[in-house]
Amino acid sequence: MAQFMVQNKLSAADVEAGVENLSFPKSVIEFVQGYLGEPYGGFSEPLRTKVTEDFLFFRNKYGPVDKLDTRIFLTGPKVGEEFEVQIEKGKTLHIKTLA
Repeated sequence: MAQFMVQNKLSAADVEAGVENLSFPKSVIEFVQGYLGEPYGGFSEPLRTKVTEDFLFFRNKYGPVDKLDTRIFLTGPKVGEEFEVQIEKGKTLHIKTLA
């Protein structure tokens, strides 16, 4: 979260005031989801609601894209490329793009 704020030259007040217009990276979403613990006093509103709503909208629209390798997610696989996607423990898809 701190890196996101520094990179975008945002203060805490900027984040709270502009939360509806910010596009948070996956690391911030995971932070708010509690993967890295929870800050003392919890997460402030409207940040908590905005990040959770954005994440749920994206996931409902595109599915669980967190299963894809970052390069494949961002650029797509190359023609003829083979890769694996573990959709859950013990279930792995072996994919080869043909076109």
